[in-house]
Amino acid sequence: MNVTPNAVDRPLGKKRTDIEGLRALAIIFVFGYHLYPAQVPGGFIGVDVFFVISGFLITDHLYREFRATDRLRPLAFYARRIRRLLPASFLVLAFSLVVTAVVVPVNDVIRFAAGVGASALYVTNWFLVFFSSGYVHAGDSASIIQQYWTLSVEEQFYFLWPLLFLAALFVLRKVLKRGRGQQWLFPAVLGFIFIASLVASIWFTDANPEQAFFSTFTRVWEFALGGLIVFVPPVLSHARSRARKVILIFSAWSAGSALFAAAWVFNDATPFPGYAALWPVLATAVLLYVGDLGTPWEPARLARFRPVLFIGGLSYVIYLWHWPIIVTFELVRGRSSGWKIALVIIALTLAAAVATKYLVENPLRFGTKLRTTRRALIFAAVGSLVLVAGATGVGINTQLQGANAPALGVPFANVSAVQAAIAHQVITNTWDVPPKSAPRTRPSNWDLGCLDVDSADKVASCTFGDPRGTHVLAVIGDSFANEYISGLVDGFAPRGWKVISLTHSQCPTVDFALHLDKVSTEYMQCAQHREWVLQELKELHPDIVVASNATAWEQGLLMLPTDSHDRGTTWNAGLTRYLDQVTALSPSVVVLAESPGGGPNCHIPTPLSSCKNSTGFSWGFLDGERQAALAAGATHVDTRDWFCTSDHNICPEAIAGTFVTGGRGDNHLSDQYSRLLANVLYQSVTGTKN
Repeated sequence: MNVTPNAVDRPLGKKRTDIEGLRALAIIFVFGYHLYPAQVPGGFIGVDVFFVISGFLITDHLYREFRATDRLRPLAFYARRIRRLLPASFLVLAFSLVVTAVVVPVNDVIRFAAGVGASALYVTNWFLVFFSSGYVHAGDSASIIQQYWTLSVEEQFYFLWPLLFLAALFVLRKVLKRGRGQQWLFPAVLGFIFIASLVASIWFTDANPEQAFFSTFTRVWEFALGGLIVFVPPVLSHARSRARKVILIFSAWSAGSALFAAAWVFNDATPFPGYAALWPVLATAVLLYVGDLGTPWEPARLARFRPVLFIGGLSYVIYLWHWPIIVTFELVRGRSSGWKIALVIIALTLAAAVATKYLVENPLRFGTKLRTTRRALIFAAVGSLVLVAGATGVGINTQLQGANAPALGVPFANVSAVQAAIAHQVITNTWDVPPKSAPRTRPSNWDLGCLDVDSADKVASCTFGDPRGTHVLAVIGDSFANEYISGLVDGFAPRGWKVISLTHSQCPTVDFALHLDKVSTEYMQCAQHREWVLQELKELHPDIVVASNATAWEQGLLMLPTDSHDRGTTWNAGLTRYLDQVTALSPSVVVLAESPGGGPNCHIPTPLSSCKNSTGFSWGFLDGERQAALAAGATHVDTRDWFCTSDHNICPEAIAGTFVTGGRGDNHLSDQYSRLLANVLYQSVTGTKN
């Protein structure tokens, strides 16, 4: 089988301006998505563009080497990748580690440092799959190295691709005793990778979309498709007639338009990669295949402009730098938007990218220091070990700081004390900033497995407070009910109460069919849990039942006909039906409104005065929730004054020197703030005053 590579047998090392243009477009998509996700909601497809390009270029290089020498040298190939990628990568990781040690809040330091260590070993994507996905981690602030997940996927492909080909070649020559010059093995191996990975991507995206996004197995088909383009007959052989050129130019414009459309049509709710990724991946493949025909009418002409070539040439280092600069900017200045802030971030990123490329990347890539394979491999090993050691040291130091963390503040005496603490900050326009070593964690019972309680054994291990207590308080609902448990234990246990968790994530106290986020089928586990809770309440005979839900968000989980628009009415009817059953099992049922479901809207160090016109959390559901609770004979507690100013427009990130939520990107109460509400919770639930 005679396999002819694409790209008209161009010499190795000669750049294609159309590829530089694609790189420029990809980094603009990604950067735009991270700066303005609402305006470029599908900009994350830029990553897929990079994947296809990488598969094409790497396969082209390996194939040419094999065709010329009839062999591959994996170590020499790895050395070239090291010289190309690692100098800039190690520099950005070192910067990220310094920011982690100096700026990052203490509760995020260990996770951020561990991410740096994972990035130094190029396993960031698996780190995110196993440690940063799922409901428990949904509110975690994005790590400073999160962009390294794509580089990890690329490096894993680079490492395995030549080895897979060599393994296939060994079987062919040594086992099957076939001759030399088997270039057709390249497309055969890539074809197998493409089919197996695409099937895995489609299946896994439906089964577990959060983890599928980062997995190598669900992404490697994109590289494989890029590699397969190398073996399609050269484009110019089909472009000798004017009609064929017109068809190719039309195809290129259609593919380019498809990329732009995907960047604006896709969003975070799009199941991805799966079927959806075929859209940008196939569009990129078409553009790579067509290339630059040399006409003035094709999209490749845009890539011939110097600014486009400049951005394309810097795309790798821009990608490395843009995310830690965005995260650092937010950590130092707080969340802010506007074109001026965006211009500052863009300018800083470009400056860092230019300096890195010309002062670090190019000297080490083309200089003599890493010229030999041995030196390059030693550089990779030593650099990775140094970064892993540094990350470990930062983590250990943070644990030591945690052991010496400041004691928890004195619990608020009542709601008036909370309001006084908030008003003091707003009036003086001064944050009562927690020290850097102050903890900021989710309710401690989460770590004990008491978020999802679904068995008698769990009930026994998730019973807190006075073990000899004669009074019983049961907590039902989702994670927004669970976040109050730390404060309820501190408020009720000293008074001789037991506090029992019967909560389950994303399972509100509503008698209606629900579905999980991004999953179309019914959330049967929640329906079963609600029935189980009723059985437990019959046996426990609790004196008080406390219920709470993420009402504002979870109304979107209702399984309604497509023509139904009144979710609030449906939700409230389901809440009344379920609470009717609960009130029959306890003399007192109290529904606590949720904490601000979008999290605080005023973040350190943003001046509180500038938060007065912030878009606050929507509390429009409260009236309906109150009426639904009262209709079932329950008590409803408005919690807004526990977190926000009296007009409910400003909800600070920290109150009385304590972080309100478990993380900057979280909307669940921190363990520390929940405990500061101990007296407030006791008074509100029991209807007493201090």
